[in-house]
Amino acid sequence: MNIQQRKILCLSCLLVIFAPLGIDLYLPALPEINRVYQQNSGFVLTLYFLGLALGQLGSGLLADKYGRKLTIQTNLFIFGLSALLIGYTLNFEQLLFLRVVQGLAAGGLISGWMMLIQDYFPKAQVAQRYSLLHAVLNTMPVIGPLLGSYFISLGSWHIGSYTLCAMAWLALLVFQRVYQEAASLSKDIFDMQLCRQILSHPHFLRYGLSCCTAHAFVLSYVTLAPRIIIEQGHASHMTFSTYFSVNAMVVMCLCYAVPWLIHKFGQAQVFYAGLSLMWIGGLLLIGISSFNQPLYFMLAIHVACLGFGLFLAPAKSYTLMPFTRCIGACTAFLGFLDLAFSFLISSMMSYFDVGAFGLGLFLILTMSLCFYLVWALSHKQMLSIPSR
Repeated sequence: MNIQQRKILCLSCLLVIFAPLGIDLYLPALPEINRVYQQNSGFVLTLYFLGLALGQLGSGLLADKYGRKLTIQTNLFIFGLSALLIGYTLNFEQLLFLRVVQGLAAGGLISGWMMLIQDYFPKAQVAQRYSLLHAVLNTMPVIGPLLGSYFISLGSWHIGSYTLCAMAWLALLVFQRVYQEAASLSKDIFDMQLCRQILSHPHFLRYGLSCCTAHAFVLSYVTLAPRIIIEQGHASHMTFSTYFSVNAMVVMCLCYAVPWLIHKFGQAQVFYAGLSLMWIGGLLLIGISSFNQPLYFMLAIHVACLGFGLFLAPAKSYTLMPFTRCIGACTAFLGFLDLAFSFLISSMMSYFDVGAFGLGLFLILTMSLCFYLVWALSHKQMLSIPSR
């Protein structure tokens, strides 16, 4: 890597932490929010996810017209401002509105770091850089709740919001000083022909579907696990937290190893290995569904999450590989569809309470479909949207 690429990688690592911290830092505060506002604190997370989806769509498109620097700086400022105002909310409605705004800004930052990697690194290295960033991202579910609990012990959950504000505005100053805008970008933001080309491209459809189904599995697992482990498995909250932390740390460590694995064995081999492990994880989930043992459930989840850690970075890289001058639009559509599909599937699984069997069946069916679609694509010539 040259000096500029090292700077971009460091900036991307800085940007990647904000979206997950906007979730994990607030998790320990949910009971307190319930008590203070006498409302369902679940909406604090739900509306943040809505903002994440819409923010990726809007910021990705705007970045192609107005440039990466302006959109990322604007999102950092808005993220910090919304976090600051959350600390001064007087009622639940204000809190929910600010969480939507915070989610919009966080979604824009997700599109931002993805675009920076696409802009500054050769296509052969994109999957390795994505994997490194996913490793940084996966440290947040471990660090975030601990920080949130510590801030509550200091006297108020609002301290976490003030901390997020300080971090975002400090990152804004660093980004302003370090980042130099890339070469000229596409200037037509709402081009329906371009949108159709992206959404109908074989790579975007097949590999994009793989990303969506993988994220839908993870969000569904997070949604279903408390009921399966605590309510049905009669495990303690400490056991539940331990299972979650261990799983997050295993995936984090694997993500750090994926760049080496891609260099050693190739991107395609790592991609297929991840798909295979997720399929095996689905099979194990079906096999253990009748035992009602939290440990068995988590062992199957570990296998599937190992596959997720291997598979995600190559899948994103393959999804965006054919595109050159419309990266903002591509990341916008991928991010929006990813979160929207994941939210829809996890909500359905939670509503119908499908349990381990339903989660395993979902994995087997979707991973089998992804295998088939990617295999079919490998027998066709890759198309590319022309430079504009």
